[in-house]
Amino acid sequence: MKKIEFRKIIWAVLLWGFLHPAQARAQALTLEQILRMAEKVSPQVQAQLEKETQAKANTGILGAYQLPHFDASGVDSTGFPGSGSPAPYGFGGLVNSPYRSGMAGDVDATWTLFDASQGFGLTAARYQELSAQQQTRIVRYEVDRMALTFYFDACRYQGLKAVWQGVVDKIKPIEDQVKHFVRTGRYNEVQMLLLQDQMDQAQLNVDTYEKRYQMVIKRLGFVIGVNSDSIQVPDSNQLGESALSVLQDSSENPFLDLATYEMKSAKALSDSASAERLPRLYVAGSVGLMDNSRLVSENDYSGWVGLSFPLFDGFRIESEEQKNQALYREKTDQISAVQLRVNDLNAEFDEAIQVAKSQLGVLGPQHDDALKSFALAKDRYLNFLGNVTDLEESVRNVAQIETETQNAQMDLLIAMGSRSLFNGGHLQGSANAGAAAKP
Repeated sequence: MKKIEFRKIIWAVLLWGFLHPAQARAQALTLEQILRMAEKVSPQVQAQLEKETQAKANTGILGAYQLPHFDASGVDSTGFPGSGSPAPYGFGGLVNSPYRSGMAGDVDATWTLFDASQGFGLTAARYQELSAQQQTRIVRYEVDRMALTFYFDACRYQGLKAVWQGVVDKIKPIEDQVKHFVRTGRYNEVQMLLLQDQMDQAQLNVDTYEKRYQMVIKRLGFVIGVNSDSIQVPDSNQLGESALSVLQDSSENPFLDLATYEMKSAKALSDSASAERLPRLYVAGSVGLMDNSRLVSENDYSGWVGLSFPLFDGFRIESEEQKNQALYREKTDQISAVQLRVNDLNAEFDEAIQVAKSQLGVLGPQHDDALKSFALAKDRYLNFLGNVTDLEESVRNVAQIETETQNAQMDLLIAMGSRSLFNGGHLQGSANAGAAAKP
């Protein structure tokens, strides 16, 4: 008997899940979850992270030229003395000497002690690495802003659908009462038709916002890599400014930081081109063993110091200077252009924020008055003291104010969130936190 009861329970659960798949899979997502999922699955973010890795590797490559290089070599030669010179790349020091014969092995070192051009080139590479990090922040901003906008738009349409569903719920009991009055002859049929028309219009708005919700939730699913059937968001009337508390503001705008690092990189490249006119200082040495030596006494080490002076290179250095100086001037001018763009967009965000806050400040008291007006019109109509026009107008007024309130609230959150992200804001604990350290 217990087995039969258990089987019934199991089959009931499976049947419910089959008949209600959306409810079984639905999950209420917060803004923090949306942004983290969007960054994780974004191919743009992943591609930019690879570019950042390339820039970091390039810095390591150029930095390696400023360190000493060590090579170990072993050779064996026979036949005519000195016929192994010049040796293949990587064979230097004692083993490359024409005065030795037979087997030999050594460890040799080379080191560029001074090359100003290399130093400035390494500085440019470091700034290019920082630029790549700022570009990653910008890509994250673009992905986060898209996800944030879709999320709050989905909440908007969810809330507006609830507003007009509330209108249907308000009219339905009144319509039932009016039908009774029509049957008893207290009201004529025209008044019932007017109420029916208003309820049909409200239901049309419900269906319209449902379609808009489904469209934006589908786009949100693309951004976060989740099937839209499994996404559920709260109504807009459940959200306030606290929804943005997951964002941590930053004092460093990634667009300005990128422009600054690109300018500094261009300056370093210009200095690197000019520094090619300076001499270079090299040292080299080796230590090892050999079977025999000819013409000179055998020794187990060698070393030398050398200076290289550029004399004429076909005006290449001058052309490099002109190119990189022009690049430096371009990047310097771009900083001013980016600053103007940042100021303009921040002004747009501030305007949208102030407008939304002003609307909400006015709509709050209006909503309270509209509810009182609806309650009075409903009471008067059902007690044969008012007409259906007053009732329709009061219902429409409540719905209009609630619609404007939901729109203003979501416009406010989108503007505040977008402004924070644009100026370097990020999720707390995110990989996008803050700007990179300066070299």
